[in-house]
Amino acid sequence: MGHQTTIAGNGEQALSLYKPGKYDLILMDIQMPVMDGITATRKLKENFQQLPPIIGLSANAFEGDREKYMDMGMDEYLTKPLKKEEFTELIARLLHK
Repeated sequence: MGHQTTIAGNGEQALSLYKPGKYDLILMDIQMPVMDGITATRKLKENFQQLPPIIGLSANAFEGDREKYMDMGMDEYLTKPLKKEEFTELIARLLHK
């Protein structure tokens, strides 16, 4: 889609890679080894006052999952596998408010 990306293998790496102003958006997998995405998101929000939108990603698609993960700190939530149209619309909405 033409975006530059940085990949972290787990939440701990995501924390160490994050630098203010470097990213426009964070895609955070809910379930990762070492440190899960919920914990990493919480720690990012504790350490930085201004963050780009954080989109939680998970294969969990049960009713109420979106609300649950957003209550846990995600700014948005998408289920995997991602659908390109939904992903594109969400990016446009979050980045071009």
